[in-house]
Amino acid sequence: MGKPYDENEVKDLPAYKLQARIPRTVNHVILFGAGASYGSDARHLAEKGELPPIGKDLFQALNADATLEAWSKLPDAVVQLFSSSTFEEAMDFLDESKDWAEESFKRDIDLSKFFSKFHPQPSNLYWKLAKSISRRLKGDDWTGAIMTINYDRLIEESLILNSVFTVVKGVTFFDDAIPSLNDNQLIEVCYPHGACQFFLGQNWFQGLGNIVFGNEAKMLQKGGVNHILKYDNIPKACELKQIPMICRYQSSKRPSVNNYFINEQQARCTELIMSSEKITIVGVLCSHKTDRHIWEALEKTTAFLSYVEPGKESQESFYKWAESNNKKENINFQVIPKTFKDAFSDIKHLHGLE
Repeated sequence: MGKPYDENEVKDLPAYKLQARIPRTVNHVILFGAGASYGSDARHLAEKGELPPIGKDLFQALNADATLEAWSKLPDAVVQLFSSSTFEEAMDFLDESKDWAEESFKRDIDLSKFFSKFHPQPSNLYWKLAKSISRRLKGDDWTGAIMTINYDRLIEESLILNSVFTVVKGVTFFDDAIPSLNDNQLIEVCYPHGACQFFLGQNWFQGLGNIVFGNEAKMLQKGGVNHILKYDNIPKACELKQIPMICRYQSSKRPSVNNYFINEQQARCTELIMSSEKITIVGVLCSHKTDRHIWEALEKTTAFLSYVEPGKESQESFYKWAESNNKKENINFQVIPKTFKDAFSDIKHLHGLE
């Protein structure tokens, strides 16, 4: 694991020097959820399994993938549990079971492997948005950030392929040399639930049951989180049983090991929401009862909210949430009843990315 870093040492690391160059406050925030990634490209790609599935289809995709041992070889009773419950409800049940506590880490490793395999094509909406962001960053009057609660790398790869480097608070090391970058090539991406490319690097834990990943498991030191930029290094990190920096796909959204990186990302999520002027939410279920680390900040922000969602049920949930927090339609928020694709021009217009 290496020695803990003190505050001064952390500040001197290249990754933290890079983080110091991004704006502390921003005017524009776009928050993406599973519906955005699933709908970010052509329908036939989603049907072929080349885009991350939405929650209701996730278990079937995991269970059918023979490379994911922790998910593909589940007992029939567990398969039935996921078939008869929501993904989050089934995960809650498994993590409360003593017999399954030690398996949770293996499931997290498999989630990292699974979500890392998705890559954008030039036709992807994230790619097209990244191209617009790349152009807009060259001006002096635009500040923005991306937030995503997805585990995939679609938005990150899209930005990097368009000459924009994704800066993530709390990262200590990269697995690749970073070229010289201008400030107008940097944008912050915030991952309040973590993602498949972040790992707590260590060489002492072999995943053989010497740690129980329960509610109280935590890592106290600051530093040590690796941001993996090279795709081939993600399965290697999984093989080495480095600890994935992802939150559980369950109602509590807790990570395997409570740690500085996830805490930093969730705190930064609140800061970005509170400081921005315009926030667009795309493909995110209004799960305000469980994802309090996101929706509490959205309750308090004075930013104008645009909720992009084609589904009636999700729209109704958002309307109820807005009403309970005294937010007025067309004054504090608007609902855009469209898919990511159909709302793409609206999103670019809202954030000055045309």
